[in-house]
Amino acid sequence: MKTILITGLVFLLTVLFVPFTSAGEPGQSIFSEFSSALDDEEVWEDWDDGKEPNLIGKDFVRLGEKQTVSGILLYEDGEWLIQTESGLLYEAHLGNHDHQEKIGLDLQEGQEARIYGFVYFDDIAVVSLSINDKTYNFRTEDGSPLWAQSRMGSERLYQNRFRLEDENSI
Repeated sequence: MKTILITGLVFLLTVLFVPFTSAGEPGQSIFSEFSSALDDEEVWEDWDDGKEPNLIGKDFVRLGEKQTVSGILLYEDGEWLIQTESGLLYEAHLGNHDHQEKIGLDLQEGQEARIYGFVYFDDIAVVSLSINDKTYNFRTEDGSPLWAQSRMGSERLYQNRFRLEDENSI
């Protein structure tokens, strides 16, 4: 039994620490292949602006600071942006498309807007967006998404309906 364990341990150490690659180049280990993969620019292309890659609205809430940004709305590659008078450009994260439809959001490129939300670099998790005299709400002051609350509320109503039906059937 000891021989099998020792043989297995030696094999494992050999596989991990003996230099080799899939191409069989001497002097290069699997660790250096991993390290060179981390040097690949495509992996880090989202990091060139100091942000972590692949962040979503809740991350901007967690990492950002509440601010108000005013400017002109732009639409680019399926995303709404707001450009300030000084030329700064922010991506507006409006959340769930069903919620946008439910509240009657009808944005037009070139409209003047005021966005209040959690700003992290050039991204804004929108709490509210005002155009003319109309304000659309997307999140609570603490950043909780309104579309999730309405979904949870509907689920509670659904659960309560069945609880009442079960109680009445007894």
